[in-house]
Amino acid sequence: MNKEYKRGRKVFSKKAVSGVVTTVLLILIVLASIGIVWAVISSFLKQGTQGIEGAADCFSLQLSLESAVNDSTPSTQDNIKLRVKRLAGEGNITAIKFLVDGADTSFTGVIPEVAETRTFSARIVNPEPIGKNIEIAAVVGSRTCGVSDSAVITAA
Repeated sequence: MNKEYKRGRKVFSKKAVSGVVTTVLLILIVLASIGIVWAVISSFLKQGTQGIEGAADCFSLQLSLESAVNDSTPSTQDNIKLRVKRLAGEGNITAIKFLVDGADTSFTGVIPEVAETRTFSARIVNPEPIGKNIEIAAVVGSRTCGVSDSAVITAA
């Protein structure tokens, strides 16, 4: 420190922090605050977009219920036969949900590829299935899409 004398008293000259150091400190504070804000925002974005992936696949998938027939005979194990056609959509269908009058019903069959028709079957004995409404919905991952198509079960 430089000592100067004014009117018989010691006066110390005070030097301010240089402009370069001040600029560097401001830049570091701005970068730290951007990092903190990004950490908060990115966690919200991850939580918010988890449900969107399956929903986007659901919008593009199209299933059609070609026929729903009860062909009950003494020799058949399964009396309900459904023909399901996959019209469009590149989503990965993990299952197809079948609802008979709103109740989830288990059908067996292989999930169709795009532009392919497959047969699903089930045994429904009581009550009589003829005349009941059946709906189908694709399942993508763990998300069940909306009802794609519906039909009425008819006699063979």
